[in-house]
Amino acid sequence: MARDLNPGDLIITADNTAIVSRTVQSNHHDFVYNFTVANHNNYFVGKQQLWVHNVKAEKCGGGDGPERLDPQFVTKRMEELAAQGHGPQRHGADITLDQLIDRAVNGIDPITGTVYDAYRKNPDGTKALHAVGRNATRFTSDEAFIRAEKTVRESPIYERAKSSSQDGYFQVDMPASEVFGQNYLDHFEGATRLGSRNNPAGWESTDFTNATVRARYNIDLNGRVNLITIYPEPQ
Repeated sequence: MARDLNPGDLIITADNTAIVSRTVQSNHHDFVYNFTVANHNNYFVGKQQLWVHNVKAEKCGGGDGPERLDPQFVTKRMEELAAQGHGPQRHGADITLDQLIDRAVNGIDPITGTVYDAYRKNPDGTKALHAVGRNATRFTSDEAFIRAEKTVRESPIYERAKSSSQDGYFQVDMPASEVFGQNYLDHFEGATRLGSRNNPAGWESTDFTNATVRARYNIDLNGRVNLITIYPEPQ
């Protein structure tokens, strides 16, 4: 792997060999993906056409799941996203199954622990009831939450929705399989209410077959795009 390179090591390129002159340790974290080129275990990558070899996914902590991120980076990024809106507070990994059930069946906002919404008010200034549908969902890890938001934000769908926004708000729906690969079900959990809102009849685990990742954003007065929320949305 790149982290194992040392000064003086030889690297084969498409037209010659290169010598590693120095290595630099960086605290920058970004998303990486593991892939295999059909019929070949070796291939050239990058502008310098470096010759690389496939590495099994388990050695990289990869596959279709979120890569392992530095814990400090994860904590900082989740705090940033929580400050922008209420995504982590309602759909993050810290939400328990009991909270999902309470939200779907009884309309309990996990932020307030009551039927009243943490942010919405009635026209007269009184507390508004928490609005929720039949489903209450969450990402099963902070890494999955961060990956979902980053993948959506870097997608062409996001750019189109942003550019067509008329009031500073926009929504993006992206197939979960495009965010997490075919194992996307591993990264979601949810509770679905049975019966009506006024007459609930229990709950069942949410069916995420062909689900999407839904993200909602707003553009502030400085032109900065903030995440309002992001969550797994059943079909």
